[in-house]
Amino acid sequence: MATEATHTHPMTQHQLELCSTVAEQIKSLTVRTLVGFYHLGCPDGIIAALLLKFAVRPYKAYKVILIPAFWDHSEEVIESKLKKEGIEEVDESVAIVEVDVVIPDAQQLFNKARFHTKIDHHMSQRKVCLQNGGICIDNLCAAAIVAEMFFTNQGKKLSKAMQRLLEVLDHKDRYTQEFRSSRTFQALWEGVFQNLRFMDSAETLLNELIDMDDGESDLWISSKTVAGELLLAQRDDTICNVLRKYVVLAIYNCVVCLVVDFDAYMAGEGCDYKTREKARGYRAQIADILSSLFKTPVFIIATPEKEEEQDVYMISAGSSAECELTGLEIAQQFGGKQGHKHFAGFSTSHDEFNERVALGEKLELTPDNWKEVLLSPDE
Repeated sequence: MATEATHTHPMTQHQLELCSTVAEQIKSLTVRTLVGFYHLGCPDGIIAALLLKFAVRPYKAYKVILIPAFWDHSEEVIESKLKKEGIEEVDESVAIVEVDVVIPDAQQLFNKARFHTKIDHHMSQRKVCLQNGGICIDNLCAAAIVAEMFFTNQGKKLSKAMQRLLEVLDHKDRYTQEFRSSRTFQALWEGVFQNLRFMDSAETLLNELIDMDDGESDLWISSKTVAGELLLAQRDDTICNVLRKYVVLAIYNCVVCLVVDFDAYMAGEGCDYKTREKARGYRAQIADILSSLFKTPVFIIATPEKEEEQDVYMISAGSSAECELTGLEIAQQFGGKQGHKHFAGFSTSHDEFNERVALGEKLELTPDNWKEVLLSPDE
């Protein structure tokens, strides 16, 4: 019987102690409002923020506000978001927690709060997190870290369904090989993905899972996995088309790599803007699959929709554990600052990209070659 991937990177004793300390600080706050800034549009950030909200709910009567944000938001943008929530200024009545996102330009503003900390896992944010007494553990996603802080680390049992959701989210968000090699994990992810993309549906889902008994958990996992298999079949066809038609061999820093023209793929498939936006999630999956298959770095290039930015490439860089260059290292070499070790994004002009990446011949792949890799059994 196939085995499924589970957490293989538990926290060290030091990390557990740090998490316990920060959790106790948050639970003991005497403030009017706790504001959690989380990674906008990211399932990991959304679930991490909701778990924070669920965890502190029994302890304090203070109001918990969750606000989506990106790393590059300015202090003015953050102030505007706070004012929309009725917070005119950050002062001693407010606590700030950045979850799965660190906003450099807002640090001085946040430091005016009574309490301010960070809970993150992106390698690019480790230094700023640790310098400011925050938590940055790169072998667990943010949601798993929050779950460890407020539930597992304090002896609170999560339902089997909740544990499985966190395992899938962790492997998916960090682009681990454990996730990619497990068809069962991928199917479960596809079955719940839409529920995790938006705060309202994710909160409904977590309320359902937190106290679910073992029998209900087994049924839930089974039903979502079956539904996910149907969605995976559609995804397989989509990515197969990309592999067969839009992959180009290239050289970057003397390293063989692959480039996928995402715009050409979307145009070639006759996709309108709405469909293109819906399919953006395929970019990460394409980069992950290609880099793992060929053990080479992968660039997924796209052009912004705004007419004034048409000379800019929005690029996703992916890598496997065997790649000489990691996705984050590639992004940083092009001026990008944020991302995971094996998947990161950056933007650059067409000319700069074409000067630094020598494009070669289109790579021809057969459907049989692709299916053999994608449909390999769980190990």
